[in-house]
Amino acid sequence: MRRSDGSAPVKSERSLFARLASIALTSAVLGLVSASVADAGFPRAADEIRNWAPEHAGQDHTHTRTEAIRTAKRFDVIVATKEAYRDHVGAMRKANPDLVLLVYLNGTFAQKNQGSAYPAQWYSRDANGDKIRSKGYGNYLMDPSKWGWIRSRAQTCARFLTSSGYDGCFLDMLGTTPLDPGYLTGKPINATTDDPWTPRQWLSATGALGASVKSAVSPALVVGNGLRSGSYYFSSGQPSRRLLRKLDGGCAESWMRTAWQGVDAWPTTSTWRRNVDMLADAGAHGKTVLAFTKLWVGASDEQRERWHRFALASFLLGDDGHSYFFFSGARTADPTRASALWRVRLGAASGDYFEKGGVFRRKFANGKVVVNPSTGTYRVRLGGAYIDESGDRRHWVRLGPHDAAVLVKA
Repeated sequence: MRRSDGSAPVKSERSLFARLASIALTSAVLGLVSASVADAGFPRAADEIRNWAPEHAGQDHTHTRTEAIRTAKRFDVIVATKEAYRDHVGAMRKANPDLVLLVYLNGTFAQKNQGSAYPAQWYSRDANGDKIRSKGYGNYLMDPSKWGWIRSRAQTCARFLTSSGYDGCFLDMLGTTPLDPGYLTGKPINATTDDPWTPRQWLSATGALGASVKSAVSPALVVGNGLRSGSYYFSSGQPSRRLLRKLDGGCAESWMRTAWQGVDAWPTTSTWRRNVDMLADAGAHGKTVLAFTKLWVGASDEQRERWHRFALASFLLGDDGHSYFFFSGARTADPTRASALWRVRLGAASGDYFEKGGVFRRKFANGKVVVNPSTGTYRVRLGGAYIDESGDRRHWVRLGPHDAAVLVKA
């Protein structure tokens, strides 16, 4: 390698990791992260449903002090733009001492007005040598293996933390979504191989990028968006779980379904189980998953409620106290609005989930969760009196196809 500014291509994945290990980015190099940044990790409430708020995905990032405090009381984890709550952090933490704020930062794209903001060699190129943009946003894809770009992400994360007073960074676009057909204006070429990036190579590079950012801003938290779903998380060829190795957590932005799938596109039982099991697997390794279920297609209120209940109950089967849940029923829905379904206080889980009679179940100190991910219909005896989400007293519930119930003891 000729230079350390990213002008020369990395020779191999192995040499990239060696370089990252030998040239560690630290807060002393990048400028100290604000002393107000907390090192408390993610809160783990024992009796409440854990929810997070993707404020960064909203349409408006201007919030009054009253709105900011209300959001802090609703959620323990919030991902937001650096400007969204900068003037309200103290008041929000006073309202919720357990609050964790993560500042949004794109990990692999420069913005659509930054086509020449960085050295030319940092930009990803197609086979013709042209810069590549996302079709949906017009942002420029960068080469995640370039040391200069990696260093810029670490510097930007540190700077955002200092200016915002938040607790950590949320690195977007670390997963393989940019490699999906039709997402970009061209296929990005891996300068090491002179061939299009493979998903495995991409995850190796973006995982190393995330690890460098974490090293630079530690003890601040770093969460990477790129887990996608359980199928990607457990993929035999390029498991997205590798993104969690050096990070505090990851976001699964297609948990249970992709945003634009049809309202009747339910996961198979095996696919459903992979989504549930990813929560347990991540938690067993001390990692947090921000599970995000989106229903951004036309649907009736009844269909939205059914999907919400199904996703929430499925989340409760797999979560061991490390992860957080959010459901969005429309692209324009307020990402800081809470749901009445999240107010249930089940208490601590009494064990892992299990299957009985075709239905998946989990017991809690103050309740029970049952999920039917199949196309069958089941009558489930509850073994006692329970109250459902409608306030009705139940000794049994009928679960139709792709149905679920979250119940508290009567």
